[in-house]
Amino acid sequence: MRQDLKRELGRTGSITLIYVIVLLIRAANALFIYSLSIGYIISAYFQGIIQGVYSLTEGFSGFLGGLFYDRLGPQKTLIIASILIVSAYSLSTTIYLIHADPRDLIAPQVIAGLSAALLVTSSIALVAEETYGVSTRKRLFGVGGLEISNLSGYVAGFLIAAIIEIFAPFLTRGFVSSLILVVLALITSIYLSTRVREIYVPRERSVQQKLFYVEKRSLYLVPMWLGISIILGVAFISVRILRELLGEAGIYQYSNLIRESHGLSLYMVFAVVLLSIGILLGSYLSSLFGRIRSLLIGLLATPIALISLGYFINKTINMKITLSIADFKELMTTPEISISLILMIIGASLALMLPPSLLALLADFTDASRIRGLSSGIYVTTLGIGIFVGNVLGGYIFTYYGLVHLTVIISIIFTPLGLATYFLVKRSFEGSR
Repeated sequence: MRQDLKRELGRTGSITLIYVIVLLIRAANALFIYSLSIGYIISAYFQGIIQGVYSLTEGFSGFLGGLFYDRLGPQKTLIIASILIVSAYSLSTTIYLIHADPRDLIAPQVIAGLSAALLVTSSIALVAEETYGVSTRKRLFGVGGLEISNLSGYVAGFLIAAIIEIFAPFLTRGFVSSLILVVLALITSIYLSTRVREIYVPRERSVQQKLFYVEKRSLYLVPMWLGISIILGVAFISVRILRELLGEAGIYQYSNLIRESHGLSLYMVFAVVLLSIGILLGSYLSSLFGRIRSLLIGLLATPIALISLGYFINKTINMKITLSIADFKELMTTPEISISLILMIIGASLALMLPPSLLALLADFTDASRIRGLSSGIYVTTLGIGIFVGNVLGGYIFTYYGLVHLTVIISIIFTPLGLATYFLVKRSFEGSR
């Protein structure tokens, strides 16, 4: 009994440290995105390219991250990745301080993307391993916690940006805050490396198997992951999109304290907190509906949530709503606005079953071999490529066609990709019975 309790506490401690590392690097990325948005006068399209280089490099490095994990183990992989990301933000800070061309930020973004591939691959594989043999619900909450730490990192980053822009706006003009956070991530990675067990590198496997083994069924998840990643890519340029929309409409410029950026970090904190709560709710709902049914419900709910969101934001901005009670009442009593808000909330709640369901399926598919590196690398590759596409495509569509067209087109792209994964996974489970 005492030994089981000790093992459970050790498992919980390791997972918590993984969450902390992911949170710190995502917070650093949020601060980078925010500083880039308000520190440089560039178009949404060009910012999408700069951010997209990070994601594209992460995507193409996913298999490399898997090879590192399976060959070197999690300890060395985590430390190497943390050193790389500290180097990337150090270089970005130097570029900003010497007033170099914004295009020079592309090089450190490549380094940061490589680091992210190693970190995310290791995190997914480690969480999958730590939740091996536990109940379905615990595994869903375990991988759901990884997604929450991703989102919570952006909450922390935008919250730091909010505090800075209110009390010392000039400090948002640079990447020093991002650098501090990744140094903390490096320290945490070093500590975690002392707690991780060697069992994560199966010694009974040959070197060739360690290097090249991919669970076939993990490939079934690729289409839906790609669709979700494209949506994430659009979300990552939402600061720039909101800045342009709110700036054009002249909304929320009522206080000199937030005149620097229209208080956008406060909006982003609120949005990401809601998403984090939604992921937790999605994990719970997925445990009730079952993973296959959750995939179907989630992929049908996603277009509803996206299109409703675009319509709601567009209509609200056109009405020039402020924070006054009278304007809020007008907003809530407008039928088309209230209906789109309700559809958005319900659709988003159901759509957020997808991330924990897919990560839980990835963990399930790799349980038999216990070799999770390359299979996790497939997820990272898909994520990076999808975010790059979302960055560039989202910036382009918004710049030339507007927000509503953006949400409709992204929904059209996502739906067939989601359906492909659903039918492949369903057929896989039916065939195994």
